[in-house]
Amino acid sequence: MLTKTPLNLDFEYANSTPLLLKDYSHLHLWLVGCGGTGSYVAESLARLAYVFKQRGKNVNVAFVDPDIVEEKNLGRQRFCQSELGLNKAATLALRYNLTWGLEISAIPDYFDPKLVKSYWNDLVIITGCVDNSAARRSLGKTLESNRHSDIPRIWYLDAGNNFDSGQILLGSHNCGEGLITHLDQFEKTGIMGALPSPIWQCPNLRESQPEELANTYLSCAELATINAQSLTINQGIASIIADYLFRLTLTNDLRRFATFLNLKSGSMRSEFISFSSLKRFARGGGGRGRVEKGREEEGEG
Repeated sequence: MLTKTPLNLDFEYANSTPLLLKDYSHLHLWLVGCGGTGSYVAESLARLAYVFKQRGKNVNVAFVDPDIVEEKNLGRQRFCQSELGLNKAATLALRYNLTWGLEISAIPDYFDPKLVKSYWNDLVIITGCVDNSAARRSLGKTLESNRHSDIPRIWYLDAGNNFDSGQILLGSHNCGEGLITHLDQFEKTGIMGALPSPIWQCPNLRESQPEELANTYLSCAELATINAQSLTINQGIASIIADYLFRLTLTNDLRRFATFLNLKSGSMRSEFISFSSLKRFARGGGGRGRVEKGREEEGEG
């Protein structure tokens, strides 16, 4: 039985529009970081690939992570004892290839932007589950090819979290060049096909933080061991990422480009794809304040 509770309506949603992606014949899904959050996102990417395969669509999936499964990862990340000592990306790829008859590839190394290649009829979505600034700058470089394209072919979906809060950010452009044209069209037509990148939305994501440089930097698994990080935050973030991906590619009704989650307060809010929300980027500005960088190493510790 449902209880009657007041609804807090966000009228910005009513003014929003679904993101319009380019037509594509081949979908490429990348997951960079296969640890705390990434190990849960991996299954969602595999499910998405399976659905596309059932529909006769062309889709490629790649998992990237240099790390191996360690004892400290068990219980918090989506691995088991029999997988200890194995590479995380390879382990997850093998698991879901066997489960659903897929051909997910694994790259047991650090991410290199040169790995991402796109062609005119391709759509590339890169999901980054990393925390350090170097990794995010590397992911952001993949969007440079969008600057001179009428419609972006590469999208970057970033996840970051700390103790019991975090955010998901989606974008296609690192600067005003290219995006401003889309904003002008958005104001005239109500159709939007580009978004500011995660590192433009939140500039501190590209900055090295003191905890990254300190010798006492702890991985997400070590923080969880000393009860400094919630055991549920990664799953919470991963479920929102899954919804972004499904709406972006399957139902084509994604109306948000940033979502902020706080498990302690049980709250979640989003920024929607409306002209009033995006106009602050029209002059190259618009970056938010500081956001959670997460407690994941590039391979998500």
